[in-house]
Amino acid sequence: RKTSISFNPKVTLDSGHEFDLHEPLPKPMDDSYDDATMPESTSKVVQHLGEMRHSFAQPGADDVAARDVDLQIPEHMSSLTSGTTASPIQEEIRTPPDVPEHSIASPLQSPSISQTLSRSGSGFWPVYSQNRSRTSTFRSERSGGSLRRSNRRSSTRSMNSSMSPAASYLSGYSRRDDDPAPVEPDSEGQEIALNSGYFIGRQVGSGGFSVVREVTTMECEKTVKRAVKIVRKQIAGKSDQENDKVQHDFEQQISIWRFLKHRYILPLIAVYDTPFATFCITRLIPSGTLYDLIYQRRKERPEAPGLPAKVVRRYIYQLASALRYMHEDVRAVHRDVKIENCLLDRASADEDGNILLCDFGMADFITNESRPEPSPLYPEASSPNNTDKNGGEENNDNKISFAGSLEYASPELINSRHALYSPAADVWALGVVLFALITAKLPWSHSFQPRLAVMIISGKWDEEVVRGASCFKFVEKEGADGEGEGEGEVDEENLANAMELLRGCLDTDPETRWTVGEVLECRWL
Repeated sequence: RKTSISFNPKVTLDSGHEFDLHEPLPKPMDDSYDDATMPESTSKVVQHLGEMRHSFAQPGADDVAARDVDLQIPEHMSSLTSGTTASPIQEEIRTPPDVPEHSIASPLQSPSISQTLSRSGSGFWPVYSQNRSRTSTFRSERSGGSLRRSNRRSSTRSMNSSMSPAASYLSGYSRRDDDPAPVEPDSEGQEIALNSGYFIGRQVGSGGFSVVREVTTMECEKTVKRAVKIVRKQIAGKSDQENDKVQHDFEQQISIWRFLKHRYILPLIAVYDTPFATFCITRLIPSGTLYDLIYQRRKERPEAPGLPAKVVRRYIYQLASALRYMHEDVRAVHRDVKIENCLLDRASADEDGNILLCDFGMADFITNESRPEPSPLYPEASSPNNTDKNGGEENNDNKISFAGSLEYASPELINSRHALYSPAADVWALGVVLFALITAKLPWSHSFQPRLAVMIISGKWDEEVVRGASCFKFVEKEGADGEGEGEGEVDEENLANAMELLRGCLDTDPETRWTVGEVLECRWL
């Protein structure tokens, strides 16, 4: 076979001199080479220190460089990196591997005061020394054919820094400890999803596994503030099973909420589902809820905390309108009607504002009013393991495990061992809200839940508290606010119509209890 690859036995340098391939390459920076053997490009590049200074060199760099009389400044640099960004030459690459056939590119550094070549360095790859501080400098020395780096202490202390090297090293760790926590996608100032246009602001509320924050966006070249309900996909401190249940419940809430379009229901504007969390954009209602309104009146007017009759009628009518829309048009039930879930929107011209029904976490479509599912009151009652030692069903008479608000639960909901999806339960809760607006208190209240359940099942509530409410002690006149003349007098007709509505909503029998349509057609409204 013939030789497939052949090599030129001679190597030609940039200067035109030829050297045998097996001989060591010349060292142009070494003192043993004179101008005849040194390449021309390197023999004419010696410059006087002080004539040219790098624009970023520190003051006094010439004085420091002048201490090393053997330093030279090369003419050009054939590297792709600049002199200020070139990395230090590693030990293993100081001797180049195979060289090109015809010429060798010069790897000399660019002229810089802060990075200078040592003539006592490696034969071909120059070694530069960099003054990192005034306290110590580094240089390359030849020892036994290899290169080693040695420290040379300066006779003068550094005047530019008062921090020792040890303190400077340790300060890096203290700065790392003070670093702020990583920014989460739902933190203030972050944009929801990509190019959504919604930027998260301060937190305005929280409950359960969700957080409510302000968001800002641009609409018609104007800044608009909205609210966003955030539910994370992974909640800290919860197991995977609990996180999956939270996500399932929230998706169920969104599936109902997205169908609801009514004047007195909080609208769902947009939904953004990301790997980190689910974001629901809705209106921002800064006025609070009916609970906040009643709480404020109890503080300001403890002798007459109830709302005026005309305001009560307005709010009950709006809430009943929203429930009628859900029951008859959408065929869905809310199942968690209470004053905390009735937002008060005062953005309208009317000073009393409007009611916006919210929180559809327990809502569902009416497919079957009684389903073979665990009851929200007794979720453990339908479990196959819920048996006593004798093989019978365990007695749950003293156990109340209610997912909603027990104070607003109807008697049939308490007595049932399965989940109920009945519009009658919403009407019962509407009657409890009516009682709370008139009297500023709930019809049934007890710290011991089993006792509270017994009180609700009995269906007895204090009618005298309603008769003594402030809203029936003032004779309302056309155009008046209901709190003018006639103080101390009772409007019997107004009181009788309100009592009729209360009895119709708080009927313990769901078959004879009023429907939401009958509520809207009653005489008091």
